[in-house]
Amino acid sequence: MVSVANDGTLLPFQAIYTGLSVASCPSKLAAYYDKVMNVGMLLEHSGTGTYWSNIVMIQSFVDNILLPYFVSKRNVLNLPPTQKALWQIDIWSVH
Repeated sequence: MVSVANDGTLLPFQAIYTGLSVASCPSKLAAYYDKVMNVGMLLEHSGTGTYWSNIVMIQSFVDNILLPYFVSKRNVLNLPPTQKALWQIDIWSVH
């Protein structure tokens, strides 16, 4: 899943793999695995027979990518923790 903030910031990717376990995801021994993790990318299995996002994947995205970005921007801009943020998404039913 690719996300870009309105200021042009490219957020870390969430890569969703078909499968029921972490064995479906790239190995920790894969080339560049550490670099991918260090930039905050998520490599996750869908828990299903498809690579499509689902409610669990969306929740992971929000908790691990979107929320940290919003918190970071509030801190950089010296905004209070109660400052509202807007997430613009398409109309796919799981959203």
